[in-house]
Amino acid sequence: MARVQCESQKGTNMRISPVQSTYYYKDVITAQCDVGYKIIIKGVEVSSSTLTCQSNGQWSLPLLQCHIIHCKNPPPLVNGEIIFISGAHNQYQSVIKLHCKRPYILPVTYNVTYTCDADKEWKDGQNNVLSVAPKCVVECGRPLVGLERHKRVLGGRRAPQRSFPWYAFMAPLHGGGAVIAEQWILTAAHVISNQIKNPKQIKVSYTDFYILNIGLMVYVGVSDVQKTSKFSHLQVKSLHIHPLYNNPDGTNYDNDIALIQLEKPILYNADVMPLCLPTQDTEFTPGLTGWVSGFGRTEKIHLAKYLRYTSLPLVDKKTCQNFVDNLRDQVAFTDNMFCAGVPEGRKDACDGDGGGALVLKKDDEFLATGIVSWGHGCGIPGRYGVYTQVSRYIDWINKTMSEN
Repeated sequence: MARVQCESQKGTNMRISPVQSTYYYKDVITAQCDVGYKIIIKGVEVSSSTLTCQSNGQWSLPLLQCHIIHCKNPPPLVNGEIIFISGAHNQYQSVIKLHCKRPYILPVTYNVTYTCDADKEWKDGQNNVLSVAPKCVVECGRPLVGLERHKRVLGGRRAPQRSFPWYAFMAPLHGGGAVIAEQWILTAAHVISNQIKNPKQIKVSYTDFYILNIGLMVYVGVSDVQKTSKFSHLQVKSLHIHPLYNNPDGTNYDNDIALIQLEKPILYNADVMPLCLPTQDTEFTPGLTGWVSGFGRTEKIHLAKYLRYTSLPLVDKKTCQNFVDNLRDQVAFTDNMFCAGVPEGRKDACDGDGGGALVLKKDDEFLATGIVSWGHGCGIPGRYGVYTQVSRYIDWINKTMSEN
């Protein structure tokens, strides 16, 4: 009597063992899918299945199929998007790319590309699992538009849009500042305290500020002061003047630094992004080129309608001290200050630029090196602009922001 035979089992992306040319009654085989595929029996996923050749010439289970596995949806990328480089529908070996939208970047703890692995997890090249929803972080000090050195604040041409995305314009004070965090503006103490009856007051609430009939309005992303009416000003929550700033007669600008806390976080975009802060141990290096911007007075004695900027070299302390010593009015020059400018003059910050940041570029990032503080005239030969040295106040800045 001929032995009962069962038809050979074959399936796509499937391995059968043992492999025989003919299978007979009571033969047993194991079916297992290739890596990245799964067997589903009655809605249940199994890694392998055993089949027996029965006396009726049929296998104990119908022809099996291997289905490609799918990873779960990758976690959403805040301020970014997930892009499929290859594959689709989260299938095995699909490759996705994490893409943050400028001015946001991917945190250094994350890689850019991830692949759907056989264990249903998205993994990078080092086998790290993309399990926690990443959040794109804003990059500081990286404007989308480059700068040219020949333009200047005093009488210069317009700064291109997006070249100083950290610049904050304050009205009606007509002063400047720099965005350094989502709810914080860095500026000069004198810009605010000149309008406050008690300049030694460390913190002034927004309500108190309006009681003083100042009505401070902060604008960001503006390069044309005539168009501020089309922008919504940012509401101020509180003002923080450095506790050691004391300048009642305009002769002592030591500790000329302040912070403005905003009521709501700034929504960053290509026009608005923060400026980087230097480290506390950042050294002051004379001769390096800095950049300063503002809506201050031009050569025609008018306040600028458009944002302007200039490049200025940092001046060594001795030269700066000599300049101050030769002034008719005795003004204090301290280790918390530095000068910037050229001996021939004509390039300078001026009235209305106060509080704006002088920035230096390091490793493709702009750093808040100085704050426009004081001077004696604008662009006069032999005279320089004096700036608050930001690196000396990093602890105070961080402490103020963390405690409020």
